[in-house]
Amino acid sequence: MIRRAVVLATAALAGVVGLSSCSTVSPPAASVNGREISLTDLEAAAIGFERLEGLSPEVGPETAPPDAALETSEPERTTLDAETARRMLSVMIRDRAFVQAAADAGRPVTDADRAAARASLEADDPRWSSYDPALQTLAVDATASRAAMEALPAATTAAIQAAYEQGAAGGILCVSHILVANETDARTVSDRLAAGEAFAAVAAAMSTDPGSGANGGALANSSTGGACYSTSEFASTFVPAFVAGSEAADVGVPTAPVKSDFGYHIILLRPYAEVADDAAAVYPLARQQLALTGADITVHPSIGQWVPALGSVVALDTSVPGDE
Repeated sequence: MIRRAVVLATAALAGVVGLSSCSTVSPPAASVNGREISLTDLEAAAIGFERLEGLSPEVGPETAPPDAALETSEPERTTLDAETARRMLSVMIRDRAFVQAAADAGRPVTDADRAAARASLEADDPRWSSYDPALQTLAVDATASRAAMEALPAATTAAIQAAYEQGAAGGILCVSHILVANETDARTVSDRLAAGEAFAAVAAAMSTDPGSGANGGALANSSTGGACYSTSEFASTFVPAFVAGSEAADVGVPTAPVKSDFGYHIILLRPYAEVADDAAAVYPLARQQLALTGADITVHPSIGQWVPALGSVVALDTSVPGDE
C-alpha cells in the first residue's frame, strides 16, 4: 500500500490567518504572473464561503438588536479561518493561471464563457441563490477558466509524447514499481534488472505490493481505470517519498531504491509505447497542471505556501511532495 490514507491535510479548522486589509497599504494575498490577488478580494470570497457553509454566525431578524437596520456594513474582519482562506486562495490562483494559459494558447476566456458558466451553476447548484456576490463571481470565473482550458484544441500525438518523455515536468506519470521489505531485497531487484531481466517479470517474482505486483508492477488510476495520472493527482494520491522518487525518475530507466514507510521501491516510468492511449486521455488534465507549474506564483507567508504539484495553497509546515 503506497497510497495516502487520507487527502493531504493542512491546518486544523480552528486555525486563523491575520488579514491587514484595514491598513493603508496591504500586501497582496498572492500574485500570479505579476497579477495580484488582494487580501480584500480573498476576504470577501472566504467570508461568503463561511456563510454558505454555516461557519460564520449571522444575526437573524428574531435576534437583531432594535437599531440593527441602521447598520450599513458588518463589523470589520481581521482574521479568517486558515483552511478557508487557503481553499479560496487556491481557487483564485488556479483561475488566474488558467486565464493566462488559455489566452496564451489563443483561446481567451470570454464574456460568453462566463455567461455559460453562470447559467450552468444556477441550474446545477441548489444553493446558488445563497452565494454571496463575491462567491458567485469567483465560482463563475473559476468554472469559465477551467472550461476554456478544456476547450483548447486536442493535442497532437507528437505533442503528447514530447510532454510524456519529460517525466514529471510534462505533467503525466505512468508508473510501475517493485516494493520490497529491505535493502538486501532492493539490491537483488536492482541487480536482476541490471542483468537484463524484464521489469514486469521481476515485479511478479519479488514485489510485495499485492495490488501491482501481479500486474508486473504497473499502477492503475482507480478514478479512470487507466495507467496514467496527472502529476497533481499523483501527488495527492500517493505518499510523499514515493511521489518524490517518481518525479525524479526518467522514462524507461529504473530508479535506485527509494525508501518509504512501506519499504523500498524501485520505480519505473513506463515507456511511452506501453501507455500512449492512457497518456492521451490524461493530457487535458496535464495541460492544466502545466499551466500551474509554469506560472510565476507567490503567496503571502501569513496564509501559506503554493505547491505546484498539488495545485493548492497549504500551511507552511505541511509535508509536501519533494520534501523528502
